[in-house]
Amino acid sequence: MVKRIISWLTRRIPESLFSKSEKILTGLKINYFEIERQRAFLFAEKLQNDFEKTVSEIAKNKRIMVISKGEYSYACFNAAYLSNMLGLMFYALYKGCIPRITVNEGKENCNQWEWYFLQPQDAVWGDVDTSDFKIVQCDKNNWYCPGFSDAFHINDTSFQFWNFMFMKFVILNKRTEQYFEQEWKGLPEGKKLAVLIRGTDYVALKPKGHPRQPNMEELLAEVDRKCSEKKYQYLYIATEEKRLFDLICDHYGENMVLANKRTYYDAYWSNGCQLIGEISFQRENEVFLRGIEYLSSLFIVSRCDGFVGSNCGGTLVALLLAHKHEDTVVINKGFY
Repeated sequence: MVKRIISWLTRRIPESLFSKSEKILTGLKINYFEIERQRAFLFAEKLQNDFEKTVSEIAKNKRIMVISKGEYSYACFNAAYLSNMLGLMFYALYKGCIPRITVNEGKENCNQWEWYFLQPQDAVWGDVDTSDFKIVQCDKNNWYCPGFSDAFHINDTSFQFWNFMFMKFVILNKRTEQYFEQEWKGLPEGKKLAVLIRGTDYVALKPKGHPRQPNMEELLAEVDRKCSEKKYQYLYIATEEKRLFDLICDHYGENMVLANKRTYYDAYWSNGCQLIGEISFQRENEVFLRGIEYLSSLFIVSRCDGFVGSNCGGTLVALLLAHKHEDTVVINKGFY
């Protein structure tokens, strides 16, 4: 009974007290990290249910948390980076701070966040003077964040919260927004089914703990089924492998198949590369262009009327960005 009372109290005490309680709770054989998880979820509910009041309270703390490192080095922008940063932003908010992302800042002008997005401070607290705010460093490189399994449960609380976080904190800067709008307007009008399939290094390496990818026959069977049911006029294809794009064109005809302007990575292995991020196309602003092509593809997927695809990081991000697709089919083949 005493442990239950202590557990109940520690879920509700101020963060300044809870952060000092780890040794005490551990000594009492109470799981500190499970209580922290429960506290985080209570805060998530508060943030989602009373957003304006919660962010106003955070501003009153006058603290900015600088997120200067992630779980990986992130030489190029990808879905793992975006999910990692979202989790760390959530951590900063939970700690009562305004997040500021500086990962890779100073590395050849490589702050990927500011290349494509507004800083959270500008997106949410733009009218707040932070000149006298205390700067603290984030003491984690990862925290709770969207996971592959969330893509299979888009109506669940966890997915809905991460969708909320994306809508509030992942705000395009003007340069990126203009790029995306131009690409979207370049597509013909009509009902569109987004089709996302991962190939190249992902399929070759089969990374442990990542979703298995379907073969083309399985993917096309699902696309055929949705096209038969809903009479989609176009298929928008999101893939990094031109070979897969061409197979879909062969099946449906080039007039039905759409893609945005992007570089494909089929020959990533030609110079001894194991990962698509290792290949160089010798373009000016190479790293920036890779990121904006990839991100633009996911934003287009999020705007299509329906979705069929394999589960991977890109699928998770595209679904989190979407308000809601008319159809959503994520092919579940288990995990490597």
